[in-house]
Amino acid sequence: KGGGNKYLPLWATTPAIISRELPFALGKFGAFEFLVAIFDASLGDVTGVKVGVGTGGLALSAACGAAAGVVAAIISHPADLVLTLQSADTGTGEKKPAKQIISELLASPGGFLNLFLGLPQRSLFFFTVIGLQFLLYDYAKSLLGVGSDDLNLVLDVFYAVRQGLVQQQM
Repeated sequence: KGGGNKYLPLWATTPAIISRELPFALGKFGAFEFLVAIFDASLGDVTGVKVGVGTGGLALSAACGAAAGVVAAIISHPADLVLTLQSADTGTGEKKPAKQIISELLASPGGFLNLFLGLPQRSLFFFTVIGLQFLLYDYAKSLLGVGSDDLNLVLDVFYAVRQGLVQQQM
């Protein structure tokens, strides 16, 4: 086959992957921050627990992370299901287009709910994985003595260098 771009197939599923990963990441971090803010506003002063600080804070990180994992799974599940069905072997060697898969799912008995087939299993998986992710992240920060102020300082330095406010010396 002459003249075709041999690297184009590598990027063929990029829109589908972005449609799954972007909502997942935004849902995960957004839900985590939202849940931590709710805890801080309602019980933070009473309990003295701060996210990621001490045993209670690590438990809070794990709990909020686990709930955020479920939220992210719900938000991104339809796109993940379509990607999974696209990569399934159809027997012809050809991949079904996403629009065709969605149309078939919606036309089948169950309609819109078919877009959420397998959601309980995926939610349980991300409940565990994302809960552990936030727990381990905050535990590592605690072990290394890194706080939010330290992370903000690093980001401020990167911003200053990028804006040319700080000159690099060689």
